[in-house]
Amino acid sequence: MPLSSMKTVTKVSQSRKKLVEQHHDWKKEAYKGMPKGSEKGGRKDEQGNLIRPKYVSNHTHYSPTDPDARVSVKPGKARQLNYFGQISVDDSLHVITGACADYADKRDSQYLGQIVEITKENLEENNLELEEVLAAQDIAVAKH
Repeated sequence: MPLSSMKTVTKVSQSRKKLVEQHHDWKKEAYKGMPKGSEKGGRKDEQGNLIRPKYVSNHTHYSPTDPDARVSVKPGKARQLNYFGQISVDDSLHVITGACADYADKRDSQYLGQIVEITKENLEENNLELEEVLAAQDIAVAKH
């Protein structure tokens, strides 16, 4: 690896470490005096240390190779680092009319307005009108 690349990696690592430390300092101050998680009667390891459940969140995990990836949650699936992608399709012609990608740090329903706007713009560029929007039930009930 060239020396210049090593310096860049070191700078990124150091700046990331500094951001994480700043977040931990903020969190310590923000949650001062608040009750801690349930520790009564918790399981302990051989040395007597409390065994706490592992929780995966954007505060505890990040990808060093892809720092823009975010932890996403789907019912019945493990939490993992992902991106969010959505497409819109003309139902009768089966043609993709819009596509977008973003961080996976929001619910699917929060992106409906974004994909509708992109689709509307794409159709208007071709002198077409958006007549109807169909979405999965869990997305359709979102407030927009």
